Amino acid sequence: MNKAVELNPRVYMGWRGSIKLYVLKDYQDAIQDIEGHAAFFPGVTTYPRGENANYLIGLAKKQQGNYEQAIIYFNKCADEIIKERGEKWVDVRLFVYRGIARMHLQQYGEAISDFDIALRNYDKIPEAYYHKALALHKLGKSAAVCQNLNKAMTTAGQGYIYKDVIDQLYLSDIAQAQDCWCQAKEKNN
Repeated sequence: MNKAVELNPRVYMGWRGSIKLYVLKDYQDAIQDIEGHAAFFPGVTTYPRGENANYLIGLAKKQQGNYEQAIIYFNKCADEIIKERGEKWVDVRLFVYRGIARMHLQQYGEAISDFDIALRNYDKIPEAYYHKALALHKLGKSAAVCQNLNKAMTTAGQGYIYKDVIDQLYLSDIAQAQDCWCQAKEKNN
């Protein structure tokens, strides 16, 4: 990739940035490459590897723990796509990741709203149900926690779970949360 960028940075710099983000987990260099690629196209949003540059930078910022900046980039991406095409064209993972960033900032109500937007646009995303359950738990809404964990387990068990993504969710994560928060509640009833 480095040689490809050296030969034609206009084409390959954004691609290398996404590899640094997803594969190498080199978030600062990923941001530099994605921004460097965007500089070749002033005034236009670029789509390295077919993904909105603002979304990719938001992911990198989130992974660096810079949640406020991540939300700004996620908002830029969502606002632009919604304005041009409508909410259904926004990748539902953006709302999940923005919700996760908001949870780190203890903005649980806003996080739940993000998970609800994701689920409104695609109701088979276990990550949204799972993280919504975590936010609801923080707010003390135990009945809704178990409902969402059950939906997360059902959709994940049907194969709707994303693989090899940032914040990878596993069936064992859902089962552990169910064991912790739902099984004890069921025994008490």
